[in-house]
Amino acid sequence: MRIYRNGVRMDTTNLDYRRAVIVPQRGKAPFLVGARDLSSFFQGAIGKVAISGKELSRMRIEQHFSVMTGR
Repeated sequence: MRIYRNGVRMDTTNLDYRRAVIVPQRGKAPFLVGARDLSSFFQGAIGKVAISGKELSRMRIEQHFSVMTGR
């Protein structure tokens, strides 16, 4: 998993740590941005979020950022 902020990679996490394979499945939990659970929240603002099912190239991420922000 790679996390980008304003088109710049900020963090990388190997989801296959300890050889545990994570297989996404439908569930009852909501997708949360800026919250750990339904009783916590981020005190600020989150403008736009994009999620991709595959790794995008740096150029593609920069293009997405440019289109989403006008920069």
